[in-house]
Amino acid sequence: MPRLVTMALVGGLLTPAFANAFPCDGSEYQVYDRLDGAGNRKALCISYVKLQQARRWLPETGEPPVSAARVIDIALTFSRRHTFADAIASGAVQNLRLHSIQLTPAKCKDESDEECYFYLVEIWQYEDGQPVLGGGEDLAILMDRTIIQGVHVGGNELRRRR
Repeated sequence: MPRLVTMALVGGLLTPAFANAFPCDGSEYQVYDRLDGAGNRKALCISYVKLQQARRWLPETGEPPVSAARVIDIALTFSRRHTFADAIASGAVQNLRLHSIQLTPAKCKDESDEECYFYLVEIWQYEDGQPVLGGGEDLAILMDRTIIQGVHVGGNELRRRR
């Protein structure tokens, strides 16, 4: 049966409009709210308090306090030990890989121009060399190594995966 997806014009882009339009509340920075490859709605929100408490870094000050290589290690270790632990133990998941990593600026507080940086990391599950649709994990890793998971959004509430 075909699924009806309502589209909305946001910032000049046509994007899916959801019944629960804002998964992040006013105390959080919304990194994204989107559908994954399997059609599941996912969101990633970071508390402004956590952004402000994390170690600050600005590009003009040199290298970030946490290297990209260290962030990749943190993300893969977290995914193996938490999100995919049961699936790995049962043999259902055998191959997790880094799909992408990007150093991302965010507003440190709502209504502020001050920026706080974090890494946005995508870990994907692979089977026979191909990514598994909907089999990934999105993480925000702050400059103090705080890990924030993306969430699946269902109905009118957020369902955290751990």
